[in-house]
Amino acid sequence: MQSNAPKGLVLQSFSREANYCADFMANLALSSSREICVYAHPPTGLARLLQEDLIGVARPRAVRI
Repeated sequence: MQSNAPKGLVLQSFSREANYCADFMANLALSSSREICVYAHPPTGLARLLQEDLIGVARPRAVRI
């Protein structure tokens, strides 16, 4: 398969469950009425997820059958 992507570019796909931090922030944004929000520190709940991500905590992926 031939690709037109620039050399050195790597695309990766992650399931929603594999990136809890991004999912947490997306849900936080959806529940907010603000257009832009800048945080000086991680929002409550995100710090724990960041720490768990850093040490490689594994989470099961829920699959509907």
